[in-house]
Amino acid sequence: ADGLQAWSTYAQANPATNLSLAKDITLPLAEGENSNWTSVGSDITPYTGTVNGNGHSITGMTINQTTNNAGFIGYLGENGAVKDLKLKDVSVTTTEINAGGLVGNSLSVIENCAVEGGTISASKGQTGGIVGRAVGKSSAPALIVACHNTAVVSGKVNVGGIIGSAWDHSRVIACYNSGSITHTDGWRCGGIVGSFTPGLTYSCCNYNTGTTTEEAAIAGDYQATKYHNYWSSDHDYAFATNFEGDYKNYTAIKITSASEWQTAMTTMNTWLAENG
Repeated sequence: ADGLQAWSTYAQANPATNLSLAKDITLPLAEGENSNWTSVGSDITPYTGTVNGNGHSITGMTINQTTNNAGFIGYLGENGAVKDLKLKDVSVTTTEINAGGLVGNSLSVIENCAVEGGTISASKGQTGGIVGRAVGKSSAPALIVACHNTAVVSGKVNVGGIIGSAWDHSRVIACYNSGSITHTDGWRCGGIVGSFTPGLTYSCCNYNTGTTTEEAAIAGDYQATKYHNYWSSDHDYAFATNFEGDYKNYTAIKITSASEWQTAMTTMNTWLAENG
């Protein structure tokens, strides 16, 4: 834990500093304190190094902040990456926007990561189990690949199990959510993504088993390309459109039996293999 905190302090001023975990870590919370972690990277100095968890976990990360971009990494800039890391029993809270277990605001790559247990919330919106807000560009898409969330995620609007708000050139691939997703305003809430903009964004091979406070098992305000998304939660529809109260399934399929799930797994794995 001391080594991890030393890296955090150094990386605030040197945001290209890599991190490689060699063991599981538990972050202690001192008596009377409500935070034990400062988000690394901001919109002024984005984090551009690589965090490699090497399959290890960090337990007990607690963040309470009054600024945008709350997460293990607050702002992940271009060329940065977070991979092979698991966060357990997190508590991430901001009174502003953009809260995620792994990353508050991402412009880059998050791969093979998980948030398991705990709570994540942003008072003013854009809250996700993995990422609060993601935005990429044609030459460098914002990728969230092979990640999952089981934490409780809540916020005002744009709330999702994986991403709260996915902007231009964001791609969500092979992710799943089983956490409870709650919003308090509007209709932009979904098991995978709270809202998608139409700027060349897409989702593929994702599934949701968690509850949401909107009738959208996969995504709210959904204007992206979509392939092979599934759900087995108690929802009648997969997607909300950009009109409140209008819901569609498009090509998404609700799973109701083991045989349907086997077919879904085969379909997803075939697509992933064919597309590298």
